[in-house]
Amino acid sequence: MAKTKKEAKPAEGQKPKKKFAFTRQHKVLLGVLFFLFAVAMLLSFISYFLHGDFDQSGLDSFSSRDEKVGNWLGKFGASLADVFLYKGFGVASFILIRFFFLTGAHLVLDLPLKKMKRVLFRFMVYRNRLLHNRFRLCVELYFRMVTYGRLQRFTVYFKL
Repeated sequence: MAKTKKEAKPAEGQKPKKKFAFTRQHKVLLGVLFFLFAVAMLLSFISYFLHGDFDQSGLDSFSSRDEKVGNWLGKFGASLADVFLYKGFGVASFILIRFFFLTGAHLVLDLPLKKMKRVLFRFMVYRNRLLHNRFRLCVELYFRMVTYGRLQRFTVYFKL
């Protein structure tokens, strides 16, 4: 005979616990925040490559209003880019922009989580295969040129 579970009833005067569930408003708000954060990251990263040398001195005096930075988003953008690009993942941080953008779009459009995982996975696999193939091609061409002694007079340029 199967045992049955007894549900615990709340004591007198206590309210039953409610599980937190995201409503449509919560998803839209969170999706918009992810989208705006992705745009902020994109602007600060691009500006970091243009004005990164000038921003390094401004990061030490973050609270000082006299110090000016060249980043398009001000000191917030300079510190954001410094954390991700200089101290963090480097140029690979641009992948995080895509992640935050897609997460925000899927939350706003209320698409299933399974579809978002599939899109992100396909992007990562495709990008890795593409970079691997180009790296392999560069190495093969280099070793072929070295073995034939043509390295001095022949240079190959590749566009990513």
